[in-house]
Amino acid sequence: MALPQFKYCLLCEDLRQESGGLASLLGFYGPAPDVEILLKEIDKPLRQLTFVVIGSPGEIRGKISLHILDESNRVVVDSPSVDIDMTSPQGKTISLVMGIGNLKFPRPGRYKFLMKLDGHVIYENTFGVGIGKPEDFLR
Repeated sequence: MALPQFKYCLLCEDLRQESGGLASLLGFYGPAPDVEILLKEIDKPLRQLTFVVIGSPGEIRGKISLHILDESNRVVVDSPSVDIDMTSPQGKTISLVMGIGNLKFPRPGRYKFLMKLDGHVIYENTFGVGIGKPEDFLR
């Protein structure tokens, strides 16, 4: 079986596994690249940011890592590699969920998210970070 082709990325605060093989996205921000995460203050860390990356059926084995770069390609997050060994059930897609806690962005702007397998980029996308107005946080 081939490596999945990762096509979509949803950003949220967290993901909760539900019964029946379902999952609930908590604190949904939106799909990359058309998402901007609004912060009250840029110098306060985000409690958690979770990336839900959805791919085609396939098999993924090796060391996987997550990286976030700013607009100047400076590293904001360089996660350690972790072992992965997944094969999708026949006809099913593969979804990878990766979260980062206490994430602090140096400034508003566009950020690049990279997912690497054995040091090679297998998925990349972008998302925005901005400063919200008080009314953005009333909901």
